[in-house]
Amino acid sequence: MSMTLREAKDLALANADITSTALIETKLNRFFDEGQREIAKVRKIAKSYSLSQCNPINEIGSLTSPLRHLDADISYSCSMATAYTFEVQGNATITLEYLSEADVLVTLATITNTETSIMTRYSELISVPTTAKMVYIVFSGDNSFIYQNVALYNSVFALASDIPEYGEYSYYDLPTDFYLPSRVLSNGEVTNYTYITADNKIGIPYALDVNLSVEYYAYPAKISATALDSVVIDLDDDCLGALTYYVASKLAMTDDPEKYVALIQAYQDAMLNLQPNRIFSNRMVRNIFCG
Repeated sequence: MSMTLREAKDLALANADITSTALIETKLNRFFDEGQREIAKVRKIAKSYSLSQCNPINEIGSLTSPLRHLDADISYSCSMATAYTFEVQGNATITLEYLSEADVLVTLATITNTETSIMTRYSELISVPTTAKMVYIVFSGDNSFIYQNVALYNSVFALASDIPEYGEYSYYDLPTDFYLPSRVLSNGEVTNYTYITADNKIGIPYALDVNLSVEYYAYPAKISATALDSVVIDLDDDCLGALTYYVASKLAMTDDPEKYVALIQAYQDAMLNLQPNRIFSNRMVRNIFCG
């Protein structure tokens, strides 16, 4: 049996033996949202999603670690490129150029960086004639600066915003309902090369072409202050009794201590009967290079 928010409210009010008022109604949604999140810590909501990664090749090799420019120009090259990306910190000039069929260096773009306190990322599409002999990215300047995560790509990008950040790892946002990680699988085997960041992203080594199943535990759908009474509560049926006892105990806490003790005991008893959930629902996510 599923239960709407209104049905759950009425049951909680009945358990607390309280008649609803306008003031009580303003509190109920918050109590229900708090309660369902507490229950989800015990009866975890198991979900999963699939993630495919197939990043474009960096034509100039692996340049992820921070490197320091001192005085001489530093140049990297490849036979053809359609886009570039890099990060830099300090006063620096970065030039994109190609060697023409007539052995003349032609400038494609010049970037001047003046930000000295943080790394700044630059990326853009470039148009290189098919007759070009070589494409270069050149780091120059009169003083010391740091750069990292340099890439020249020879892939088709519709927009400059499609150019991926280059680095040791590529990062993908986890679902907004993410609560705790469970495991990450590749071909049914648990992986040990991904990790979860503090801001709820999953990091995957950039160079890996991989299909992953990310299993995680989710928060239930939030019950906001403006949630309609017709909303169906996002918990398993056997959790609903515990939820209504939780809310009822909140309602009785101030005015009826004896009733509060009985209700909180009923809530705790109901929680003890909950079994863990290991059924993972699924959704699909891909990065743009895998279709």
